[in-house]
Amino acid sequence: MAIRGARCAGYLRKTVIIPMAFTELAYLEDVRWGLLQSGRPVTHFCLVAPIEVIRERLAARGEPIDDPKWSWVHRRAHECCIAHATEAFAWHVQTTGRPASTVAADLARRLRGQVDDRRS
Repeated sequence: MAIRGARCAGYLRKTVIIPMAFTELAYLEDVRWGLLQSGRPVTHFCLVAPIEVIRERLAARGEPIDDPKWSWVHRRAHECCIAHATEAFAWHVQTTGRPASTVAADLARRLRGQVDDRRS
């Protein structure tokens, strides 16, 4: 579904951003391969922050760690932080202490080739 949607969006836009949280490397590779079949360049960014920051963000949006109703969200966040710390999850972009607009501008610069630091 993500691949088909991205390909359709690609007919309308030069750049397509697909926000997804992968921990299963095989699934990530399937999606990458499917996107590459469109003949368009694929750039994979991984937005990262320490688990403590993620937990603060979850609590701020009403998903506190001490509420059993949200335990799966916090478990999943922990799994993602561990997986995303590896090189397999590509171009790491630190989001701690940065507003979304700044992160978006950073991604745009990277897509234009003005930045090539794969671990920032």
